Amino acid sequence: MKKTITTLIAAAIAMTACVNDGQKTHDDRPTDTGGEVIGIVGDGTSMHALELISLDTGDSLYFTFEVNQTDGIEIGDTVRVTYDSCSGDEAAVSIEKIN
Repeated sequence: MKKTITTLIAAAIAMTACVNDGQKTHDDRPTDTGGEVIGIVGDGTSMHALELISLDTGDSLYFTFEVNQTDGIEIGDTVRVTYDSCSGDEAAVSIEKIN
């Protein structure tokens, strides 16, 4: 009997220790949710993914996009991408060819 009560008390303590008080953790990501970048379309570009080699830093950046936004971009084209960072994933809002 003593062992059963001890086990029940231990289980009750363990259950209350795991309760979430509804407190959210602080998000350290910057509040900036978008921007604009100019670069060259890379060979990692596909139907819904854009690889962009940034002109200013030479970094490869990756964006998701809808097909109707591109107006026929090809690898090697210079484009201006306006993007929105939502939940860590960069989504291209607009892709504009620069001649």
